[in-house]
Amino acid sequence: MNAMNMRAGGGVNVVKNILASINGDDLLHEHLFTVFVPKGLGYDNFRSAWIEIVEVPGYLTNPYSRYFLDTFWFNRMFSKIKSDVVFSLGNIALKTSVPQAVVFQNSYLSIGQEREISDRMNLRQKLDLFLTRLIFRLRLPYVKLLLPQTETISIQLKTIFQDYPFRIQVIPCGFETMGKPVGKSHFQKKDGKRYLICPSGYYPHKNLEVLLQVASLLKQKQLDLIIVLTLEPGLKGKGGALLRSIPRLSLQDHIINIGRVPREELASMYSASDALILPTLLESYSLAYGEAMYHGLPVFTSDRPFAREVCGESAYYFDPLDAENIVETLMTYFSDPVVPFGDKGSVELKGTQRYSWQTITRMYIKRLEDLVAS
Repeated sequence: MNAMNMRAGGGVNVVKNILASINGDDLLHEHLFTVFVPKGLGYDNFRSAWIEIVEVPGYLTNPYSRYFLDTFWFNRMFSKIKSDVVFSLGNIALKTSVPQAVVFQNSYLSIGQEREISDRMNLRQKLDLFLTRLIFRLRLPYVKLLLPQTETISIQLKTIFQDYPFRIQVIPCGFETMGKPVGKSHFQKKDGKRYLICPSGYYPHKNLEVLLQVASLLKQKQLDLIIVLTLEPGLKGKGGALLRSIPRLSLQDHIINIGRVPREELASMYSASDALILPTLLESYSLAYGEAMYHGLPVFTSDRPFAREVCGESAYYFDPLDAENIVETLMTYFSDPVVPFGDKGSVELKGTQRYSWQTITRMYIKRLEDLVAS
């Protein structure tokens, strides 16, 4: 298992959930897993009779030595441990003759040069995306099986890369059951106000600038709704400019920033909120949808295929480029608040049964077994 690209936030949680599921599932203990990981991220805690953790030396992980790592070092290790199959997480395949499955999570790699997103990028972001797409495409000949998380992404991949011989099979993202709310209260609620949580870092495709326009309309219409951002306070560039615009435009009564929320405090954050709002333009999958539904929150999000596939009829949809339409959609609910997907219990049952990490891990391992057999 190649987890070298899983270095931050959600990626680290994905790997840890898979490893925990392997250790806790007797049906998977007929296999031996060698997992290659970056140092210092807590992966070592998952060593067991079935899982061997190999921390890759730091000098091999810098940009100058990464080609050697992906092309030579890994192949030498695969020969040493007699690997039957390679399971690469994090989009980019290794250059190896061993049958390889790749988990696909980067929606930027499945689209063309859509102007509505590329126009939001600075020069460095555009260059990084160009190089990542180039490496992704150059490594595709080494992929036997590509595993996106939605049918929407699957269709895009089949359209763009139809001349490549790899197979594509959809495996959704696992859902991590959230515990009871713990930790501090992230914002002080005011009587009569409704709080719309937007749990997102700053990225061009998240389209967070439109929320400034939404907040301005909320102010003009004197609506008692407050948007809650979760951005790092010290952001630079466009993210920093967005945060500075809040006091400059006197929008503090309708949009606030509470900073990044640790995963263990997400339950408290959702419990204190009245709804989820995500004006994103692009996703491969978003855990925030399931997390919000788990806590019984109405979901307001972009009218895009990726969102409709994940949320179905359990969300209110708006045009993410039209602030007026976003406000109109919000008022559709808050003028007569009925959560469209029923009560919290039904959402919780669906999420934990269909998308549990144990189920998803078994699906991954079954695809790897099939790949070896073929």
